[in-house]
Parts: sequence; C-alpha cells; structure tokens
Amino acid sequence: MRMDHVNYVETNDNILLNKEGELFLYIFILIKNIEEKLISSSLILKTNIFEEKEKIKKILKKF
Repeated sequence: MRMDHVNYVETNDNILLNKEGELFLYIFILIKNIEEKLISSSLILKTNIFEEKEKIKKILKKF
C-alpha cells in the first residue's frame, strides 16, 4: 500500500493549521489595533472634556 496519499493529507493538514494560526494572528493583531484606537480616542475625549471644563470654570469665575 502506498502512503503518498497519507503524506499529502498530513502535509495538507499542516498547511491548514498554519493558515488557521496565521488567521488567528491577524485577527489578534486587528483586535489589538482596534483596542488601542479606542483607548487613545477615549483619552482624547477625556482630555478635551477636561480642558473644556477648565475653560468653563475660568469663565464662570469672572462672573
């Protein structure tokens, strides 16, 4: 019995596993990038709101 077919299947499975691992890595990187953008955008929002609060306090102190 020839084992060429079995070797091909093993190789094909390894290729599929490598592709699944690569896909997982890309998804992980994508999620991390989105997470970083959300964190940075929320920090920008918090900073802008804080600056605006300070401006409003200064204006109110004048009155």
